[in-house]
Amino acid sequence: MTTVSKEAQDWLKNPRKAINLAKGGSRKHVLAIPTTIRNIYAHLRHNALEVLLLHVSKEDQSFELAEALLSCIGWLMPDLQPSHQPTHTQNLERLIIQHSKVVCKMLRLYSEKSNFFSKDGIEVAGASLDPTALKLQLRDTGACLKVLCMNQAMSPVIFGDAEMLRIPVRFWLSSVLASKPGEVDPAVHEILFACAGPPIQEDDSRFFHMLVEENGGDAYGIETLLVSEMKAMTKTKLRDAKLDISYREGFSALINLNMTLYMLVLEGSIHNTYSISNKLLILTHAVGKRIQLDEPNDEPWQSGVFFYISIIGHLLELRDGVRWAVIAIQSGFLSIITAILNLSRSGGRPLHEKDARNLRATIRSLTLYLVHYSVVRAAVNAIEPVEREDLGALNEVPFFYEWIEFHSTLLERAVFMSQLGQKIISSERRLHCDFCLEIRPLQELKKCEKCRRTFYCSKKCQTLDWRQSDHKVTCANFEADNDSTMFLSTTDRFFMSHLACYDIRRYSRALAEIIQVRYSGIPVNELCFRIYYQKSREQTVISLARISEESPGLLSRVARQAKDQPLPRLVEVFYAGGITRCTRSFYSIIPEVYFSVPKVKDRLKELVMTPVIRSRFRSNFRYWPEWCRLYDRDLDEDLDAVEITEDRDEVGAILSHMRLGTMGSGDYLPPVLFPLTYKYSWKDIDKVALDCRRDWELDDEGTLF
Repeated sequence: MTTVSKEAQDWLKNPRKAINLAKGGSRKHVLAIPTTIRNIYAHLRHNALEVLLLHVSKEDQSFELAEALLSCIGWLMPDLQPSHQPTHTQNLERLIIQHSKVVCKMLRLYSEKSNFFSKDGIEVAGASLDPTALKLQLRDTGACLKVLCMNQAMSPVIFGDAEMLRIPVRFWLSSVLASKPGEVDPAVHEILFACAGPPIQEDDSRFFHMLVEENGGDAYGIETLLVSEMKAMTKTKLRDAKLDISYREGFSALINLNMTLYMLVLEGSIHNTYSISNKLLILTHAVGKRIQLDEPNDEPWQSGVFFYISIIGHLLELRDGVRWAVIAIQSGFLSIITAILNLSRSGGRPLHEKDARNLRATIRSLTLYLVHYSVVRAAVNAIEPVEREDLGALNEVPFFYEWIEFHSTLLERAVFMSQLGQKIISSERRLHCDFCLEIRPLQELKKCEKCRRTFYCSKKCQTLDWRQSDHKVTCANFEADNDSTMFLSTTDRFFMSHLACYDIRRYSRALAEIIQVRYSGIPVNELCFRIYYQKSREQTVISLARISEESPGLLSRVARQAKDQPLPRLVEVFYAGGITRCTRSFYSIIPEVYFSVPKVKDRLKELVMTPVIRSRFRSNFRYWPEWCRLYDRDLDEDLDAVEITEDRDEVGAILSHMRLGTMGSGDYLPPVLFPLTYKYSWKDIDKVALDCRRDWELDDEGTLF
């Protein structure tokens, strides 16, 4: 049974008497204030704290009184938070602010002499105190720092001097270093983030430089501590986390600290010493876990989650944007967007316009990367459909259109890549040599070691291209651009090349008519297709450009060889990627098998082309006259674009079959919304493709899949 001292009993039974005794000089009554102040009348707590502050002012070198003062402030945490008694709170705040110099002096004294502000000190305290006593003392110290850091009135006064920030920094650092990952009191992380708030709001990296300085200049160690703590807290069971307010607040603070550090690294304010990919994976898992703990009416989830969205948007603009897109998707990025969608539609606080704008831009950037096999592969494995009963509430969500566009593009590209991957297995995949133009197996082609963009089938072709063609110049340009240009993997280039040829193929009849009308006097072999994947779906266009035998390098060789063809053999493929959204491109030679499209059997043609069945959610291209350079000016739909009609192809048939298979009696869903609700995997796509071939037989001539 705990023994209560006589002085403590005086405070509990007759606080006015205790106040007078403390004023009269009774040190024991002064030291009893921290443990009893919460149990005396609220209107007398101000007097008790004032007495303690007066004694501290007279003995400003007393560690015992410093410990008592900080413990007392910690116990007053409920009184110093926004409450239904604002006058009481303001009186306490004014008293502490009035004595701020004394409070700061006691904080410095305590941090210098206490065991709780260094790793070695905590270990010494742990050896001399039982775990419960150590935990209580750490809690009291943490509570005081939390009150001073998080109170809007007191924090600017106490921590206005940047050097004062070192005190909570040392407390966080020593607590984390002396503990195993995940065993630190979550309030410790909350304290650090509260102190970091003003510098972070000013976009100032000084706070993190201070962390590094206090850690002996070891920046890698700070990043590792932040990430490892976040990773450990992510493992807490969801049910336990929802019941623990302290966990939620500390977890949120830790995520925000990691995101701030991440952004400073990306912006170059802090040198990167840790793997971006590792941090991105753990951060995405943590944000996904945290968003599951929120309620729709809670605004705090917005600031944290949308800070994360802005980081993803920033990453997608970097040279390795495709790589970061894949890691984010595999870690749960699409689930986070779905969670935002659900929270937005369920009656919560409306999204801020800036947040909605950033999210729309990020989804559009991600959609542009769906020409990459690696991104499509990851997205199909991670996509979550929207339940049909939820569609009605989604119309008002400010990023609904972009999310539909992403789902539609993903489904279309997944069907294409699935069927192409089955038709042309890995060992049979081919691309052309950029000098002799021969189509060779991928394993026989080698990239130029300098620019990493040009393929050769032999050393001889590489030498001839260097000596006789323009690769010496283009290679130097490519090499100089390597820091800002996205590299295409061989697999991505293979699939993107065939995707471009396939999209041109389904408009081949319309494009042939355009060539006859607009380029009637020009040989077909002197024309080149251009297809643009670096704009959103409504601006996806195909254009034609003229080449000649005098054109440098690859263009002139194609012009000399590609004769007697119904359509141009060369296509330049533009895709998004690289720093500041730079547009990149490469050339591909259209295989001859792409010069005809399959025909649906007459008995099925009417069914497949009906408005209800037809895959109207599929991407549509327009022809754009070449003088309208896509990267020089915006598309003027009325003046520049020419609508072109697509022909039915294998992918369109499979998409229509998918749509028909989900339609029940009276179960009508607008075609444009179908991809948003359709649940599928790679196996599901393959099964539907087999069913489609069985039910909707296509003519063999011109069939690719």
